Amino acid sequence: MKEESYSLPQHGFARDMEFKIASNIVSDNFDSVVYELDSNETTLEKYPFPFALQIEYKLKNEKLHCNYRVKNTGDSECISLLARIQGFVCPLMDGEQLSDYTISFERRNCPA
Repeated sequence: MKEESYSLPQHGFARDMEFKIASNIVSDNFDSVVYELDSNETTLEKYPFPFALQIEYKLKNEKLHCNYRVKNTGDSECISLLARIQGFVCPLMDGEQLSDYTISFERRNCPA
């Protein structure tokens, strides 16, 4: 197998791309949305593998669930690595302040 090197900007490129809405899972609560980023000329310059990246956000029992799917849409092996850093835009509405929001964690993920 031929060795090749690739370099990406810090934190990758997907965060700077515009995702399309792939589907809304319609329910009475409109509780789920799937965003998709398909490889294109711009992404292939930075990452030479065809792909489709889907990110699903779903509200269930007052909790936000986030699922990621990467699909190889090319004919050869696709090397991928996915990491996520959650970010939230606050305040969302005029007249609100950051102090109007809370983020609660159910449990601690790291040992004390």
